[in-house]
Amino acid sequence: MKTPKELDKIYNRLPKDKTELGNHKVELGIVDDIAQAISNLENQFKQLSDAERKQFNAVVEIRKAISEAKKIDDKSKSLANKSESIADKSAKLITKARQAAKDLGVKDSDIKGLKQLFNTIDNMDQKIEEIRNFQFTYEKL
Repeated sequence: MKTPKELDKIYNRLPKDKTELGNHKVELGIVDDIAQAISNLENQFKQLSDAERKQFNAVVEIRKAISEAKKIDDKSKSLANKSESIADKSAKLITKARQAAKDLGVKDSDIKGLKQLFNTIDNMDQKIEEIRNFQFTYEKL
């Protein structure tokens, strides 16, 4: 055990300043508030980052869809051109068949399949025009 003289010597080495515990408590409260604010901001930043990523992904998907739609539109127009060529050849066949019927002295309606051929060509011409007149539009991204 230490003697009172030794204890006084030890006490004299300790700082003479008073420690204000109330101030430390306030400072610790502010530190806690700062830590909470950082946590809230980091959480909000994560939510913002997620929202931004979703926006970006949506634009990427839209661009992919537009690209695919352009390809389909180009293929459809190409098919319409090819179909028009086929329909034109078939229309010439109608002209030949009508001339043959006239030469033989029979009615056009007596030629088997001629009316169906005419109707099919007419349907194709309508579909070709629909494809050609299709307006493929989109907003710039």
